[in-house]
Amino acid sequence: MRLRALVVAAFVGLTTLVTGVSANAAPIPDTVITDQFQVRAQSGTVATICSIQLRAQWPSDTANVRIAFQGRTNCGAPMIMTGQSTLYNETRQIEQVGPRFGFAYLYQGLSAGSHTPVSRGAEQILGYTTTLIAPQGQVWRQAPRQCTGLYTRVLTCSFERSFVV
Repeated sequence: MRLRALVVAAFVGLTTLVTGVSANAAPIPDTVITDQFQVRAQSGTVATICSIQLRAQWPSDTANVRIAFQGRTNCGAPMIMTGQSTLYNETRQIEQVGPRFGFAYLYQGLSAGSHTPVSRGAEQILGYTTTLIAPQGQVWRQAPRQCTGLYTRVLTCSFERSFVV
């Protein structure tokens, strides 16, 4: 019985060595890209900070790829906001559009979608546009260059991130 266990163990070890794969091998993790930005509205000493995030994720080990993508806005106070994410191909043609959220008082908005199949080596562009109306009495004091509306109550930001799958 002990000899049989040793033979089986040796066979499993040899199979792992030859194929490079173990029965207990962990799956290859998905590829994830994330960009995050911060904007700040202020009036005197009262500030409201929002984070804006673009995210795409796809499997690292399959031939045909399904891309999950999203644009998300999170704020420290409820405000009127809207947003929409879009996935484009390298020629800037729309592949898929996430549902638009908002024109409501929200703490958080999310526009997400997925697209399949995408071939390996293909360039994709993730776009996300969001508009935020600062709380009463505040104006936007800090925002990245992709935003318009500094020193007003209405801030519109349009971000793009290209990547290769």
